[in-house]
Amino acid sequence: MCTFCLLTFSGCKPSEPFINETAAPDVEITAGGESLFWISSLHSWNGEAHTPENAFKKICGENDKRPVPRIPLGENIAISFNGTPPDSAALYDGLLYPDGSTKYDSRLINTTEAEFTDGKYSFPLGTHMAAFASSDSRDYEPGNTWRGFRLVCTWGENICEYAFVLRTDVSFERGRIQWVP
Repeated sequence: MCTFCLLTFSGCKPSEPFINETAAPDVEITAGGESLFWISSLHSWNGEAHTPENAFKKICGENDKRPVPRIPLGENIAISFNGTPPDSAALYDGLLYPDGSTKYDSRLINTTEAEFTDGKYSFPLGTHMAAFASSDSRDYEPGNTWRGFRLVCTWGENICEYAFVLRTDVSFERGRIQWVP
């Protein structure tokens, strides 16, 4: 299950498309003043095709070294580009198992509101409606909703993906399952 948000940033085209660089710009991803661990994967860069790794499994596999943070619903997530911002970006938000594997397929798509200003992309962490599809009661306990985010960015012909994982709740109201749009 993925939440998909396609953003086209106007006026953000770089004057030179990274011809001499071998990687996309670094980013800083924060939520509630906390920096989140992220992994980048190139899809294609400077005419070379790359095979992206399963970033979610890699991030979740590092739980012993780096715990996956719990971020409350409603918290703002900000992604700041430390370099030229992308021409366009698409955000995918899927539910995960704790090992980083995807919980549901992408048949149902939801759009998230987002803003891009001053080289920073931000959005509030909302309820993922597929979280209510689980028949496992443990998934409804506070902090047991695992979410994987992929921000796929383009700079001309160059494509890079930034991935991060967090834990949150099913809904804003604890102790009661409730759909919150």
